[in-house]
Amino acid sequence: MGKSRENIEPQAKLIEALAATMEDRDWASDIIGRCSQIIEAARKIIAIAETRLSGER
Repeated sequence: MGKSRENIEPQAKLIEALAATMEDRDWASDIIGRCSQIIEAARKIIAIAETRLSGER
């Protein structure tokens, strides 16, 4: 399966799950760690979307 057919849902679900576990009382280092994972997942989604976009032209 080529990159343009990769599914974004696993990354979107990861973002949702990580965001759902964050609370104001969490340690700052824990929040930063989760945010880093969210950012990486978002980058993967963007990369997949950009590949699809270039295929749509």
